[in-house]
Amino acid sequence: MMLVWFKDNNTQKLIEKDNDVVSWLFYTFFSVFLVLIATVMATWWGTGSAGSGVAEVIGYVNGVNYPLTIDHKTFFTKIVGVVLAVAGGLAVGKEGPLAHIGANVGAKIVSLPTFEFC
Repeated sequence: MMLVWFKDNNTQKLIEKDNDVVSWLFYTFFSVFLVLIATVMATWWGTGSAGSGVAEVIGYVNGVNYPLTIDHKTFFTKIVGVVLAVAGGLAVGKEGPLAHIGANVGAKIVSLPTFEFC
């Protein structure tokens, strides 16, 4: 939310100063910068977070050996990457990333040492 506010507020200030080209360049390059960070994170650090996440979670639940689906790097990259991509102006969707994040949270809760099956 703060990233979008920062981008829009500074763009509006530049427009009010009659800097149309500079305001367009700021808006464009700031959006590209946010999306680039999300892309680099998903490509090289948390590679399990690529894609929407629904197909990966369904495959993982059905027994497909996809070890990066449930991982702390995937979890962090999915959260930060979705926030940065949406703030950058991409239409990411909400169902896929939320299902993947929820599966990671559920897997981490079940793997806690104090969690016992009844």
